[in-house]
Amino acid sequence: SSLELSVTSVSRSNGERVEFLVAGQALDVQSGRGMNIAVVNPDGSLSSFQVFDTHAADSEALVTFLTGLSSGSLVLAAVRDEAQSNMTVAAKDAMKSCGATLIDSLTYRGSYALIGLKDGVALAEQTFEDGQQNAVANATYSNQQTNNIKVNSTSRSAGMEVTFEVDGNVLSVSTGRGMNVAVIQAGLLESFQVFDTHAAGSEALVTYIQGLSSGTLVACGALDDAQGNLSSAAKNALKTCGATLIDSISYRGSYALIGVKDGPALAEQAFPNGQMAIVSADYISAIVPGSVTTTASPTTVATTTTVAGTTAVA
Repeated sequence: SSLELSVTSVSRSNGERVEFLVAGQALDVQSGRGMNIAVVNPDGSLSSFQVFDTHAADSEALVTFLTGLSSGSLVLAAVRDEAQSNMTVAAKDAMKSCGATLIDSLTYRGSYALIGLKDGVALAEQTFEDGQQNAVANATYSNQQTNNIKVNSTSRSAGMEVTFEVDGNVLSVSTGRGMNVAVIQAGLLESFQVFDTHAAGSEALVTYIQGLSSGTLVACGALDDAQGNLSSAAKNALKTCGATLIDSISYRGSYALIGVKDGPALAEQAFPNGQMAIVSADYISAIVPGSVTTTASPTTVATTTTVAGTTAVA
C-alpha cells in the first residue's frame, strides 16, 4: 500500500504555520515554535507528535526522540516560526539519520519541510530563507521499495576491479583481493567484507555467510583472484546464497553474484580471466519499522550467464 504525504512549512514573515497531510487529510496536532515532528505508521495513522523548541533549548530532547525511533520509521518534520538558533550539531545529525540532507542550510526563521525514513533516505525535503517561498515536501510513501543492484567483476587482465552499485550509485567500499561481499538492506549498505580466498580466507568467508539471516540480500564480486584457495566449504557457503556457478570460478577469473541467503541467485556470472562478469537485478524490500524484510522481486532482471560454453538465465 502507499500513502500520499505532504508537509508544509511557512516562514515567520509569510505567516508562520506548518501543516501535515496524510492521504489528503490534515493531521490534528498542536504545532509550536521550533521543529515539529510527526511519526506516521505505514497505515497512515499518527504514531506520535512532538514539538522541539530548538530556537530555545530543545536540541537534546530532539536527539533523544529521534535516536529512539525504530529503523524504517516514517518521519515528517516541519519548522514553525524559528528552529535554527539553538539547533546543535548533534540535533542536525539526528535529523540526518532520518534522511535530511538540507538541515545544515536551515536559516534563522527560515522554512523547512522533510519527509524521511529513520536510518534511510529523504523522500522529499525543502528549505528556504525567511520571506521566501514556502517549504513544501511531497512524496508517495510505500512500505515496499525496489532497488536495482549491480555487481561488476572485471577479472585481473580486464582491469582488476570490482564495483557494487545501488540504483546507479557506486558504493564507497574498500575492495581487495579475493571475494568481496556486500550485504544490502533496503537499498543501504549494511556490511562489507573482503575475504582473500586466493590466500587463506575461506574459513572466515564460511563463518560470515553462516551468520547471515535467511532472506539477506548478498552481493559478491571477485577481485584479482578468488579461486586459488577457495575451499569446498566456502563454495558451499556461497551456494546457500543461491550460487550455482561458483564451481566454475577460474584462476584470476571474474565472478559476480546477487543472491539471497537460503534463497535463489537473482543474477550470477563467471568468466575466465580477460572477460568481465556483470550482473544486475531488481530487489523489493518490505519496510517495517524496527526491521527490514527483503524479498525477491518477481520483476528480477534476467541476466544471461555463460561459463565454459554453457548458458543459463538467472
